Amino acid sequence: MARIIVAVAARADLRSIIDYLEEHAGQVVALRYALEFDAAFDRLVDIPAIGSPRPAYGVGTRIVIIDPYLIFYEHMTEGDIVRVLRILHSHRDITVEMIRHP
Repeated sequence: MARIIVAVAARADLRSIIDYLEEHAGQVVALRYALEFDAAFDRLVDIPAIGSPRPAYGVGTRIVIIDPYLIFYEHMTEGDIVRVLRILHSHRDITVEMIRHP
């Protein structure tokens, strides 16, 4: 079982997403997404290779989709660590700099 580390930028992304959803879609929708993100993190801990590889964003970078959001992460086999890098809306023009140098 891997250990998960959520980068500061990813934590800020998550808080921003949940806040936005609470304000624009209501508490029920925001809670549903919060639970979906938690479940995705749990899956990453259990099966780190579950996400689709996205080498264009860096060697070892993968994504998991919580539609319409993309969770960008990397699994470091040394130490068995899953590091969540960013959580971004899929309609954004996502660049390597956004993932690697937020």
